[in-house]
Amino acid sequence: MIRYLDLREVDGGTLLGYLGHLAENLRPSDVDELSATVGTPAMQALVESVIASQRAWIILADEEPVCIFGAADTEHPGAGCVWMMGTPRMDERAVALSICRSFHAYLAELHQLWPLLFNFIDARNQKSMRWLAWGGFQIIEALPRFGREGRLFFTFTRYDPQCAPLSSQP
Repeated sequence: MIRYLDLREVDGGTLLGYLGHLAENLRPSDVDELSATVGTPAMQALVESVIASQRAWIILADEEPVCIFGAADTEHPGAGCVWMMGTPRMDERAVALSICRSFHAYLAELHQLWPLLFNFIDARNQKSMRWLAWGGFQIIEALPRFGREGRLFFTFTRYDPQCAPLSSQP
């Protein structure tokens, strides 16, 4: 059974336990991407991502953390930096299908804050690119020497012009 937990509702000790489990079990492609971009240990990258995010969730499969995602403000008004990291379990067929059934509602919630969601992805990270395509994201630009390792990355985006930021709603 899949369950999404809003990190605003998770106590600090439980959150650290979830982050520790994720950090120790990240998909190799996510570890490689972290190394290519920032070079920080997985736990540090997860903690920093959570702290920076206005909204973030952990996905549990049978109460085991399998994925974490969220989005943070950027210097561009109306644009949020979306991110996701997970364990190999998120790619198991039954788990992936369960996540897919619910995931668009969470993207819609992020679009309530930012009409444009974007980030950068390592060209080697084929599994994550398939997740992005399924989620309605588009690759818009190649960055041939990106990050601390100077690898090929792509900019990806998802735009929903129907969603206005909450700050502009009455």
